[in-house]
Amino acid sequence: MENQGHNLGAAFDSLSTYLGSALTLRINALEDHFTGACDQNVEGLLKNQQLTPHLFNQALLIKREIGQLHVVIHALGVLLSLPAVLEKGEVIKQLSLGAGNAPDRRYDLETNIRIAEFTFIDWKGRDSARQDKLFKDFFLLAEAETVKRRCLYVNSRSHAIKCMEGKRTCKSLLGRNANIGRRFAETYPATMLACEYFRQKRSVVDIIELHTVQALDANSDATTT
Repeated sequence: MENQGHNLGAAFDSLSTYLGSALTLRINALEDHFTGACDQNVEGLLKNQQLTPHLFNQALLIKREIGQLHVVIHALGVLLSLPAVLEKGEVIKQLSLGAGNAPDRRYDLETNIRIAEFTFIDWKGRDSARQDKLFKDFFLLAEAETVKRRCLYVNSRSHAIKCMEGKRTCKSLLGRNANIGRRFAETYPATMLACEYFRQKRSVVDIIELHTVQALDANSDATTT
């Protein structure tokens, strides 16, 4: 494990040194550098730019080791939010912090008084995949067979509401998950829009903006995604 950590650190150092702080500018420079290259000079251009199989393998190592980083971020976000979420006398019954958990762990958090999903989304503007995730969480909470309080915790309530009031069809938003899509189709028309579903269910699920993780983020210069 120690050697693996050393290799990963070395790979980060190499890529950071090579790419610098402005990745887009570096990529643009490489595009310009190789424009007009041919079979007779391309190897020399690669050597000139210090582009080697070793550098490529280091990038693959980093991708393999941190490919599940989003799972780590989600787990940490949920756990760090618990002090702000739990009320006096509230007891955690189950947590589902990562992908591939047992099917009976249906929600990120279940306590004696609530079920909850957490979505730490870094909204970019073109957010179709992020909208899908948010709507899926809302749908699962809204359709749950429970008398417990249903809570959807987000880091931007305004963005969440904007998504829920959108004109995309629910079928499109749930299309990444076949099982949930079928579950929706059993009850609702294929043409139903997100805004129409939200209008029916908005009183069922509390959409709550979390500030705890954002405050930690501001103090540590980290970025929540």
